[in-house]
Amino acid sequence: MRFLSAVALLGLTIVSVVACVSGEVTITRLEDINWAEVRPVQESPLFKAKRAASFVERYLERAAPAPERTGRINNGIVVGPTDVPYIVGVLVSVEQGTYFCGGVLVSRTHVLTSATCVEGQTSITVLLGASDITRAQDFVVVSHVRVHPDYSSFFQANDLAILTLSRMPRFNDQIQLARLPRRSQVGESFTNAWTTISGWGETASNTGEALPMQQLRSVRSQVISNFSCTISFPLYLRSSNVCTSSDGGAPCVGDEGGPVTIVEEDGQSTVIAIHSYTYSRGCTRSWPAVHTRVTDYLNWIEIYTGASIRA
Repeated sequence: MRFLSAVALLGLTIVSVVACVSGEVTITRLEDINWAEVRPVQESPLFKAKRAASFVERYLERAAPAPERTGRINNGIVVGPTDVPYIVGVLVSVEQGTYFCGGVLVSRTHVLTSATCVEGQTSITVLLGASDITRAQDFVVVSHVRVHPDYSSFFQANDLAILTLSRMPRFNDQIQLARLPRRSQVGESFTNAWTTISGWGETASNTGEALPMQQLRSVRSQVISNFSCTISFPLYLRSSNVCTSSDGGAPCVGDEGGPVTIVEEDGQSTVIAIHSYTYSRGCTRSWPAVHTRVTDYLNWIEIYTGASIRA
């Protein structure tokens, strides 16, 4: 797959104001971003510092040598502009560069994402309606970041954050709200359910690949039991996690914060989890991918986003 280059964005005409959460404002045109230099959040200085102290990362380093990265979202398919209309791209800008991950639009002015992506960051924007990242339908500044109060980068626990948008996006068939689980689904394990995981993350075997990829991709992956997942991730896996097998495909670097969905009996997709981490092990066929279970956080999401939660 071709990497996205700055040249590909010359035709994009969106102009927006990028506002820092701290109140500082910088005028930025989306076409001025050098996409060839955009990197996953894992390569940001803040993330590297947190990872160095992370219990999870220390365990993984001892458990097995880092494998060569393989293609991920592996065996994924390019999706159409209306297939995943609730996914958003999250751009984090710092002095050292621009970093990327995913998110999910859960209310008219709120995005649910991974705390790993945005903790400690102040200049964030989201791209909506961007199945082709060069043709994003909207580009909205984030005015406030709310990291879950129990988030731990050390244990990679409660890995959720809510982004408040500075304005309502322009809704159309490519920009829609995600459907969250029902309250009656709280406590459901979803074991053996088939999920769809979507993102613009790495798809090539080399590291340091430019992100995001131009085309949004999705992969089908089956939920495995937390007991099975604990074999790979002992000590720190929690009931608030959902794990999916990496057999046949999995998310990878750059897919953090993106949606993990199931199709329910009415034929509609429901977001049951937000992708949390793989640390490259989820990018191999022997290590599962770990996500944050949305049903465990419905009250928190409802309070701070006003999202409609079904009974």
